[in-house]
Parts: sequence; structure tokens; C-alpha cells
Amino acid sequence: MRLKLFGFAVLLVLCSCASLNREQAPFRPAWLETPQAGCASDELCAVAQGRTRNAAQLNARAEISKILETKINVSSLSVETLADAELNQKIHEQTNILLNDIEIKEAFEDNGSVYALAALNKPIAAAVLKKDIEKIDEDIKNNLTKETLAAASKAETAFAQRSALNARYAVLTGAFLPDPVSYAEIVRHKRNVAAKTKIFLESSSPVLEQGVREALEKAGYTLVSDKTDATKSIYVKFSAERQHLNVEGFVRYLFGFKLSISDKKGETSETAAASFSETGRTYSQAFENAVASYKEMLSENIPDL
Repeated sequence: MRLKLFGFAVLLVLCSCASLNREQAPFRPAWLETPQAGCASDELCAVAQGRTRNAAQLNARAEISKILETKINVSSLSVETLADAELNQKIHEQTNILLNDIEIKEAFEDNGSVYALAALNKPIAAAVLKKDIEKIDEDIKNNLTKETLAAASKAETAFAQRSALNARYAVLTGAFLPDPVSYAEIVRHKRNVAAKTKIFLESSSPVLEQGVREALEKAGYTLVSDKTDATKSIYVKFSAERQHLNVEGFVRYLFGFKLSISDKKGETSETAAASFSETGRTYSQAFENAVASYKEMLSENIPDL
């Protein structure tokens, strides 16, 4: 009898311990496994982990950003347009504006780690994107009314920016905003404008002439070897002024560049003026560095010829 009572007592103790362990086990919210479980239907949510509450919140915000970082359809846009550093910076800045509206809804600590649930109100974020996209649409339409290659290139870059923002808009709403024009139309317009302008290029420096030639050809301009076939003639001017440099074996010069343009009527104008302070072991090396900088500037800021 005593043995039975002892066994029953042991069983009660074991059951009590098991019950106590179950009560002490931390409650794990459903949003840890399914972020949307902790959010409303009109919110975009993400969960992230960190060693501290602040780190977890920052990581959760970053996860929302990753969801929005939808890739543009590379097949429809040129590699040059997609690789444009200024374009990518604009897209990044506009995405960051959306991230300012992210709310940290909850946090949970477990075994030394902190988990945070971040939420972005989709209708509010979509409205911000729509406003930005509509402004870009106006810029595209305005640039396509101008018969210059510079304006056509701006329309092309704006379309790439719009495509990136529209992809984010689709993530938030499930639908894309219709394009004001197709990318094919922009490319066709750009080619037609470029075909109307034939450029004869010359300079007293072969190195400078070659650098500018490459930049203009990359932009889409047609360059001709016979001046009589040209609609416009461009003479690339430059100046050089030696600057003080207290480094043995090196020299520094301030180089100035600009394009002098003449049309068939004899009217002249100047554009794309820029100056660069460059260093080299010799004047020639410093000059080549300056030409490379000018070429890059022309490629990033297509001159209106």
C-alpha cells in the first residue's frame, strides 16, 4: 500500500513539473513565422532579428526595402540606361522616402535575440509613388516634344526611373500604372532625332578630339568625316593653366574645355563648358586625365547640340 502511495506521489510531482515547464515556456507570436499574421490586410510586413531592439528594428526596415527592390525588366531597357549612377541614386532616394513611413508594430525577445515586426501602409506608400510617377510622366511627354538628342535621352532615363518606381507600385497594389508611351517609341524618337543631326568634329588635340568623339557617338550622335555633309560643326576648345603643386616628380594643371558649335547658316554658340584640375608626372599625363574627366561628363550630361 505504501509503495502504491509513493508511486502516486512521484507521478503527481512529475506532472506538476511538466505543467510548470509548459507555463514557463515563452509565448511565440504567430508573426514570427508569418509576418502578415501581425498586420492588417493593407499593410506590407516583414520580420527581422537583431542582438538589440534597435538592431532588430533597423533590420526589419531593411527587409521591407528588399521587398520593394523589385528588378526592372532588363530586356526592355538598355544596359547604359540601367547602369546610370545618377538614375540609381534617384530611385534609391525615392525608395528611402517610403521607408520613413514604416512602423515598428511589435518586438519579441527570445534566447538573447530580439525580433521586430515592421509594417508599411500600402495605400499611403502607393499614393506617394503614384504622385512621383505622374510627375515623371509629364517630364517624359515634355522631353519628347523637343527635337534634340539631349531631351530624348532625358526621356529615356526618366522612363527607366519610372519603370523602377512602377514595379514598387505594383508590389503595393498588385497592378502597374499604364506607361504614357512605350520604351520602343522613345528609342525610335531618339534615333529619328539623332539621324537629323550630322556632326563634323575637330580639335587641335587628337587626344581630346577622340575623347569627345567617343562620348558623342555613345550618346547617339552621328559624326561625319566630310564637313560638307554636316548639319553642325564642332570645334573642341581647351586651355591649360599650371597650378602650384609641392610634390616632387608631379605637375598639376587646370584645364578648361568647351564646344564651339557652328551651323550651316554660320551662327555659332558655345556649350558644355567645364574645367578640371588634374595631376600627372607630365603635362601630357595630366591632360589625358582631364580629357577622361571631360569625356565622362559629356557621357553623363549629353550636350544639347
